[in-house]
Amino acid sequence: MLFESGISTPLQALGVKESTANSIAGWSVFAGSLAVGKMSSVRGLRAAEGLSNAEIVEKAGEKAFRNILGKGPIVGIERHEYATEMIERYQNLYGSRGLLPKVRSADGKAILDILDSQNSIIYDWKFGNSARMSNTQFLKYQFYFPDNQIIPLLYKYP
Repeated sequence: MLFESGISTPLQALGVKESTANSIAGWSVFAGSLAVGKMSSVRGLRAAEGLSNAEIVEKAGEKAFRNILGKGPIVGIERHEYATEMIERYQNLYGSRGLLPKVRSADGKAILDILDSQNSIIYDWKFGNSARMSNTQFLKYQFYFPDNQIIPLLYKYP
C-alpha cells in the first residue's frame, strides 16, 4: 500500500476507480509512485463518461507510448505531440474539460505539457527509462505556476 488511508495506487488517490486503474496498460509511474497496470482492451479515449481528467491525460500518454516506437529525444517529442492530439481530439468530441496543452509562462521560459485548469494540476509526460523531472524543471513550474499541483507521468519500458 502506498498511502496510510488504504489507497493502493496514486490513481485511486485522485479518485480513479480501481477497475480503471488496473486497465492502464504497461508500466507507468504516476505522481512519483509505481503503478503497474495490466494490458487492456482500451483502444483510445473513446469512453467519454466517467473518465476523470487524470485518466484522460494518463491514457493519452499510454497510447502515445504504445503507438510511437523507439527511443530518444525525437521519439519523445513525437509521443508528446501524439498525446496532445489525443487530448485535443477528446475535448473536441466530448467538450472541454479544461485540459490545456502547451501553456506557456508569460516570458515563454516554461512550457507545460498539460495544464488541468479545472483542478489546478500540471501534468508532465516523461517517456523512457531515463526520463525524469529534474529539480530545476519542478522549481521552474512552481515559480511560474505557483497554485498548481505538479504530477509527472513516467512511462517506462518493461
